[in-house]
Amino acid sequence: MPTKLWFAPLVALALAALACNSGLPAGTVLFKDDFSDDSGGWQYTSYSTFEGGRMQVKNDEKGTLVRTVIDEPGLADVHLEVSAQNTGSASDVVFGLVCDFSISNDQASYYFLGIGTDGYYMVGKYIDGNLTTLTEDTNGSFTDETATYRLAADCSNGVQTLYVDGQQVASTADAALSNGDVGLFVGTDKQADAAATFDNFLATQLK
Repeated sequence: MPTKLWFAPLVALALAALACNSGLPAGTVLFKDDFSDDSGGWQYTSYSTFEGGRMQVKNDEKGTLVRTVIDEPGLADVHLEVSAQNTGSASDVVFGLVCDFSISNDQASYYFLGIGTDGYYMVGKYIDGNLTTLTEDTNGSFTDETATYRLAADCSNGVQTLYVDGQQVASTADAALSNGDVGLFVGTDKQADAAATFDNFLATQLK
């Protein structure tokens, strides 16, 4: 099983308005964005920009993770989807989805679920300055460095599940976090110039 050393955190926050999801029926759309224009509520920073109808997130510092989130505290039991493509030169890039994100006393806490382009996948959590890998491994079904993959994540009731192109590839059980913002991330271990583009982001009520 591969081991990767991860990340000194860097914060890149994006703001958008979502309705509180308490009591909403399963399948209710909480937020969606096809990035057809730059007015969808995301704040583009030095890490995340709007380019060509897609969100691009760049990470130029090795051993780090950058993220962009939708600021809506309290989202729980969510299903997330996004189309994602590697667009950087770093071979150890990991990119994907963030859930249960919050900041307290200037410290971020969240789960992140993502893949590399060598079949690597990872589910982890970052809490108060400490990063923990919940699961990581490789899967031969996603090894195309230029392909666009449909990534999905379920974050609900202490379980975090990652899907790639409709197939479940990982599931972990961790109850440290239960609600928060949702968003996107790009990380790299030992190489700089990591980047990914994202399109057709969707967040729905899971249950």
